[in-house]
Amino acid sequence: FGTCFALQLAAQAIHFSKQFSFFPNLPSAGTKVTTMPDGYAFTSLEGYYFDPKGSGFYISDKEGNLIHKRLILPKNYLITGLQYHPEDSTFHFWGDAFIGAGKNLYHPFLVKTNWWGDTIRVTKFNYPAFNFCRNALQLPDKGFVLLISTSTPDSSIIGLIRVDSAGKELWHRSYRNGFFHYNNYGLYLKNDSTLLVGYGAFYKKIDPLLPPTDGYGILEVSLEGTVQRDTSYYAYSNLDSYTGWLSKIGNNRFAFVYRPPFLPNGNLQWIACVDENYKLLWQKHPVSTESATYTPAFTVNHKGNI
Repeated sequence: FGTCFALQLAAQAIHFSKQFSFFPNLPSAGTKVTTMPDGYAFTSLEGYYFDPKGSGFYISDKEGNLIHKRLILPKNYLITGLQYHPEDSTFHFWGDAFIGAGKNLYHPFLVKTNWWGDTIRVTKFNYPAFNFCRNALQLPDKGFVLLISTSTPDSSIIGLIRVDSAGKELWHRSYRNGFFHYNNYGLYLKNDSTLLVGYGAFYKKIDPLLPPTDGYGILEVSLEGTVQRDTSYYAYSNLDSYTGWLSKIGNNRFAFVYRPPFLPNGNLQWIACVDENYKLLWQKHPVSTESATYTPAFTVNHKGNI
């Protein structure tokens, strides 16, 4: 697992490419990469959701050489993201755990560990419509916000759960608009007071003779969960479009992973940029020539490179 690269506005340069896996014969999906003072930390889903063996946690140096790896959390607890905290050399991991049959198949979780991946604290959530934790971020008060999707289309939502620094839940909210069956990946803290949530969804058809309509958008909410703005873009496509992994890249511009319809290689992942009014400014060619089965993640360094 793992290709670390630098993407500038004009060119892309690959510095190294490494692969790691606990189960080489199983399909594995990389989920999130984070930077540390001396290297990188990242996770993978070993075996996806099909007979999953667990989640792999890896730490490498700046050249991609493996320093430490371990299977983390029990079987069926699948990590979808992580964040490193240099002040105490700890990590927060988030994701969803497979529970069993029924509508509420998955429960989101937030786990704090030490540098080696030993568990310090586990917080789990059990709500019928809050199932998949696709992203999370730490707030200035050291608490977290978790971004949630649902496993049941009839109760499809954009979901947010806020917890304090001890992992205690403060509130949870759900949001809907003209879309349904949301895919929620993007999450960014704007000016330490506003959350930007990137989502993709299907538009609910009124006329059954019309083709399916997809769309994507950016939902803006306060830290108390109040909606401030919802900017939607209709894609009119049979393809699954979404807005993922929002991040600021300078001059009040935001980058995100985007799967555009009606373009060459439209089923591949692109990098796109919008201004502070969410007007699309540019989009770059896919970072890979292969179809992605999982939304890729990225980080932005101090130079604004992705």
